[in-house]
Amino acid sequence: MVNEQGSKSVIVWFRNLAVPSDEISQFAESLSAAEMEKADRLRLERDRRRYIVGRATLRELIGQKLGLQAHKVFIESGVRGKPFVRDLSLTGTVFNVSHSGELVAVAFSQSCRVGIDIEEIRQEPEYNGILANFFSEAENCYLEKLVEPERSKSFLEIWTAKEAYLKALGEGLYLDPKTVPVAFQPEGKRTLSIDRFDEEWSLFGDICPTGYVGSVAVEQPNAAIETRWIEEPNASL
Repeated sequence: MVNEQGSKSVIVWFRNLAVPSDEISQFAESLSAAEMEKADRLRLERDRRRYIVGRATLRELIGQKLGLQAHKVFIESGVRGKPFVRDLSLTGTVFNVSHSGELVAVAFSQSCRVGIDIEEIRQEPEYNGILANFFSEAENCYLEKLVEPERSKSFLEIWTAKEAYLKALGEGLYLDPKTVPVAFQPEGKRTLSIDRFDEEWSLFGDICPTGYVGSVAVEQPNAAIETRWIEEPNASL
């Protein structure tokens, strides 16, 4: 099968979730009955809109790869609740999705496990509990030397790196994030140290637009990444 990814190991699609209210119905048309029931259970209209547009975006992208209309894509709940599309897996294409604030991101790779996590930057987020429970001593020492707003940004960079890797494994927080130490090289480039695993991985940061932090982990050494945007519903992909 031809690799539609071309020379890129990972392609990440972004979409702004802040769409006009009169366009929400267009996105909702592609969702399943179960997905709409979940959307209707969300109390805040903002959260409902974000869920509908985000889910429709995932369906749209997968549908393009399978040659299907978005509403015909069958999304199952896999291990640990991770979204799974059986027909897509048969092509060797792997995907992972993340959303935060008004942004959704979907990462695709070919025959390699991939994970993505994005977070909206917030000044002085409530991270003390996370630092104590999920960050290593070295990571805590690194952050203690920083001041705001750099501390909050670096915290999210470390956190998204851990999350991206754990999501690629399909474990999420079922695996202790402390076992996935993230180190900063002197020039600021992040490296992912995976002492308890033999696989070779690539970690990408600085993938998000202003106001967000994100990371992508892919099970391939020296991988390459490309980011793209979906501007309008049913845009050509």
